[in-house]
Order: sequence, then C-alpha cells, then structure tokens
Amino acid sequence: MVSTADPKDSVGLRVDSRASAQSAQSFGTRGGRHSTVLSLCSFWIGEGCFGIDTQLVGEVVTVESYIPVPLAPQAVRGIFNLRGKPVPLVSLAAVLNIQVPVHNPARAVTAIVLRAHDLVVGLIADRMETVSTVGCDQLSQPANAKEDADYLGFLELSSNSIRTIVSVLNPDALLQHLAALRYLKTADG
Repeated sequence: MVSTADPKDSVGLRVDSRASAQSAQSFGTRGGRHSTVLSLCSFWIGEGCFGIDTQLVGEVVTVESYIPVPLAPQAVRGIFNLRGKPVPLVSLAAVLNIQVPVHNPARAVTAIVLRAHDLVVGLIADRMETVSTVGCDQLSQPANAKEDADYLGFLELSSNSIRTIVSVLNPDALLQHLAALRYLKTADG
C-alpha cells in the first residue's frame, strides 16, 4: 500500500535504454538551451545527502509494503503498488555502491518516484531534506570527472547554522544505471 497526495496517474514500467538515453541527452536543457538554474530535490541515504533535478521526480511516496522479486538484481528490493501499477523499488545506495545499514523490510520506506519517458522507478530514501533552486555556478565540480561521473557536483546548503553538503546526482548516469538493471540476468549481476 502506498500513501501519497499526488493524483497523477502512473505511466508504463517498461524500461527502454534508448528512451532513457534520449531523456539523458535532453535533460540538461530547457527550451532548447542549457539552463543556468537547477531545481533540486534533496534527500538522505545513510549519512549522505543527495540531490536530483526535480524534472525527474514525479512524486515522493511512503511505501508501506512491497513484494521481493526472486532473482532480481541486488539493487531491486521488490515491487510496490502505486495506484494499481507495479513499480520497482530500487536501493540507490546499492546502485551507487554506497555502504549503508540494511533496511528493515518490516518498516515503511520513503520512495522518490522517478519518471523519464517510459521509466518509472521508486528510489529508497531514508528521509527527505528540501526542494531548492540553485544556480549551476553554485556547484563545486567533482575532483575527478571520470571517477565521479555519477555526480554533477556538490552543493553547500546552510540553514540555522547547519551546513549540509549535497552530492548532486548526474541524471544521465543515474538513468543509465537504472536502465542497466533491467538487463542483468541474475541476482549477482
């Protein structure tokens, strides 16, 4: 069961790597030119804060129960029902190889539902942080672009004298990781 306030209907679940690649290629542009402003949905996974462009975020839901899928890749925790449509529930920590404590399946989870063309997937988040609009010039670039291809950069947010570093995810790389999950043949990849 899913709790959500968003009345939008869900779209198909078939993941087509070509559609994901098209989405990734056009993602950084708005109206045909590169945007200098980025709207970010930030959230926590373990001890790290991450951000993703809100253009990919369809909604945030609470998943009260999900069904494990036998022989699914390790990152796929199961499927859940989103208004009558099955949606894969994916551990972003596993996708990005981030070490975090294993989630208790008896507890409800927060899922950020990503939508890109025909890709619909729920990414597990420990908790939501904020939605903010920032200039692309505010991002600190990764030290090694090849090694840090999963990130657009890093952003420092301050609120009530608390500083938070947000690792801003590269939507191209994220969509490629998610599309690749579909083609893994065994649970071990």
